[in-house]
Amino acid sequence: MRDAVLVLGMHRSGTSAVAGVLMKLGGAAPQTPMGPNAWNEKGHFESNKVMAFHDELLASAGSTWDDWRAFNPGWWTTSTADAFRSRAAEVFRAEFDDEPLPVLKDPRACRFAPFWLEVLRGLDRAPRIVVPVRSPLDVAASLKRRDGFPLAKGLLLWLRHSLEAEARTRAEARSIVLWQDFASGWRPACDKIAADLQISWPRLSDRSALEIDDFLSQSLIHHDTGLDTLRANPEVHDWTARAYEALIELSKNPLSNSAMATLDQIRARLDESSALFGRLLIAYEVDIERLQDKARGLAGERDGLRAREDTAAREREAARDALTARAADVERALSDAARERTALSEALAVARSERDALAEERSALLGRLEARERDFGEVSARAAEWERALGAAAREKEDLVRARDDLAGERDRLAAERDAKPARGVGLVRWRGRTRKDAREGN
Repeated sequence: MRDAVLVLGMHRSGTSAVAGVLMKLGGAAPQTPMGPNAWNEKGHFESNKVMAFHDELLASAGSTWDDWRAFNPGWWTTSTADAFRSRAAEVFRAEFDDEPLPVLKDPRACRFAPFWLEVLRGLDRAPRIVVPVRSPLDVAASLKRRDGFPLAKGLLLWLRHSLEAEARTRAEARSIVLWQDFASGWRPACDKIAADLQISWPRLSDRSALEIDDFLSQSLIHHDTGLDTLRANPEVHDWTARAYEALIELSKNPLSNSAMATLDQIRARLDESSALFGRLLIAYEVDIERLQDKARGLAGERDGLRAREDTAAREREAARDALTARAADVERALSDAARERTALSEALAVARSERDALAEERSALLGRLEARERDFGEVSARAAEWERALGAAAREKEDLVRARDDLAGERDRLAAERDAKPARGVGLVRWRGRTRKDAREGN
């Protein structure tokens, strides 16, 4: 059979820290772990599904997680119990699958430990039990802070959970470890657990030790009330003090018959008292639960109103800050505007001075321009006369060119005529000669 570690300890007894360290040493965590909150800053190291399953199981037996009575003995032989055993096996497999060393932890299981012992063996798992024990007065004080329970109820819950967890696991491999020992030195405490359970931690190393040292910060180590202080407190019943003293003895000597006899005696008397006073007190307890539920509802409404008031206050503060900032911005803007107005006034005066100077310069320029325009008119008139003269000269030039061309043509014609006269004389002479010759030859 493979091992399975079952952490059984009263609420607020350091079970989360112990389970967390065992997981860091190689134990397997559940698939759906419960997250941290204000009361367990580093996490709970237990399964959400298992916790919800346990609440259902307790309800099926007519009980709740904060019931100080013994678990219903008639429940074990019912068909309801059989159904829960089957469901428990499914939940365990879903949360831990085939892990070699699962760590199952929920303080609710203290009151029905035999249930899980049976289920684990049905899954071929050998149960290894770890029972963290913390001062009952510290546990009750923590429950009062967290849940508003009176110290008497917290002490009764510690007594019931501790007695049941111890009595139902005597035949198992188990280790009872005191919270103050664990908090002051986890290494020797875990060595003791390993020796008591006859197992080895698969992940024990320098690296895991450093992780555990960081994990077990002083924020997790709360005050611990000693046995003398516990006995001196008038709200602590003798049974509670004796049970705590017996559990301390069992943590040191697991086979102490006297310690186990004391615990058996106290458990028997607690059961007798439950039978005697339980029915009488249940009506008051239910009324108290209803009042507490109503108080929690009112507290929720109060917290909601406070939250709304805080939100409104923050919004009002933010609006005031925004208005203050806006006023400062406006003040700065007005100051900037005043400076800009002064600068603009000075710039306007300079601009006016420049304008007047420019006006004077413009008048001077206009005078010079008018004078130049008059000069330009005169020049234009002269230019027009020059244009007309040039036009006449051009026409005269054209006439002279035509006359020249006419004279050249006449000259060329006369030269041609001159050149043509000698040729005509030669031809006449030749013609006369041929005529004479022909006349002689032809008579």
